[in-house]
Amino acid sequence: MLSIGSSRTPVQAAQRQLKLVNDTVTSSAVAARRVASSGAVVARSALEPVQRRVKANVARLSKQKVTTKNPGKKKSSKKK
Repeated sequence: MLSIGSSRTPVQAAQRQLKLVNDTVTSSAVAARRVASSGAVVARSALEPVQRRVKANVARLSKQKVTTKNPGKKKSSKKK
């Protein structure tokens, strides 16, 4: 920023200003990319324990056997 003020010609000031703007835009784009990448890493890390539990439950439940005679029918509770 100081270099813009110390420019000797308007062309030199414009070139330095253009460089400053380009550098600012580039660093902003890099920062945005880092934020997006960090968000994905955080989400993945947060979901890993959940995924492990789900897989363990699937394995556990697939091993269970149905022990009832007629799992689709309900017992009648009518009194005579």
